Amino acid sequence: MRLCLAPMDGITDLAYRTICKEIFMKYWNPADELMLWTEFMSADGYIHNPKGVVKHLRMSDFEPELIAQIFGGTTDPLLKCAQDVMTKYPFSGIEINMGCPSPSVMKCDAGSAMLKDKPKTLWILQQIHEQL
Repeated sequence: MRLCLAPMDGITDLAYRTICKEIFMKYWNPADELMLWTEFMSADGYIHNPKGVVKHLRMSDFEPELIAQIFGGTTDPLLKCAQDVMTKYPFSGIEINMGCPSPSVMKCDAGSAMLKDKPKTLWILQQIHEQL
């Protein structure tokens, strides 16, 4: 069985993931797999002040199947952030958050606001896919 714990802003930090991994290891079966995500990180924040937001990506050696989650509403910062994250850190993958309904996230055309402009969102995803 594959157990995937969804990312939650302010919750799925390194301490939370460590506790989840310890519980998983106590009860796991050989066929089981645990997938974890980081908290989400603003692509714009990363471009303007990487040291200020990179704390959301903190990881440990026990997290080989860790997905980095980023959000943003414009192509260039999302692309640059995704490229940097996949180059500088050993993540299994990148997830672009398109589900957060928070007004502060949606006001920059990110999170669930991306679903309002499907052609633009598809184009952004294609650009990221082609570049990674």
